Amino acid sequence: MFQIVNTQTNGTGNDYVIDDILVQCTFNDNKAPTLVGTWPANVTGVNSCMPSSAPEGNGLKTANQIKALYDDCSGVTVTITSDGLTSGSTNCNWTWTRTYKIEDDHHNYTTNSMSVSGGDTQNPVLSGTWPANPSTQEGCKGSANLDQLFMSDNDVKGLYSDCSGLTVSHTDETTGDDCSWTATRTFTITDGCTHSVTNTQTVSGGDNSAPDFTVPADKTVCRNSADTYADVILPSLTGEPTALSDN
Repeated sequence: MFQIVNTQTNGTGNDYVIDDILVQCTFNDNKAPTLVGTWPANVTGVNSCMPSSAPEGNGLKTANQIKALYDDCSGVTVTITSDGLTSGSTNCNWTWTRTYKIEDDHHNYTTNSMSVSGGDTQNPVLSGTWPANPSTQEGCKGSANLDQLFMSDNDVKGLYSDCSGLTVSHTDETTGDDCSWTATRTFTITDGCTHSVTNTQTVSGGDNSAPDFTVPADKTVCRNSADTYADVILPSLTGEPTALSDN
């Protein structure tokens, strides 16, 4: 409100009022807060599984951080109106979206959103200690029990970690012959987002032992008429070795 007074001076030097106007004006703030900073870009490529809470540590802005980007003569208040993972998000590919309401004291407001997205992009990690190879085995190629010599898939799974889960499979390959052979078990460790690593165990062996048998008991035989043993040194007379074995 303001007053306009129009005066004039007469011939005697005295002022007198011609007009006296009282003006009342009403000013209304009907404009939403103005963005005076730079709206943050969406964050992409975060290497992690789905977050269980808002990923502010990965760049998602808080309400106070957004408030600092706006200006309004009557003050600014920022509230978060929606906040969470978008539909269809998985450990392999997820997006977290946050929507802000920026409002002044006269209830003029605007809205804006930002998002953070990512997924599990890392191979399974060996978190335990990979065991040494089994010791050299004594025995033929076909006698090696690889399931007893090597770790099981479940044992290997316990040595690795990954946020999206793990599965383990293996293949076996044996080369060489009974005298000298090598067996290799290759494990494939795969996470829930199809990233995989491999690791191996190897064992070697061979038949390095002479055959074993039991010698028959001693027997006394007489020479023949020709004074030789040609016809009396016979297995049927002297006995044969028993308990023959070879690995």
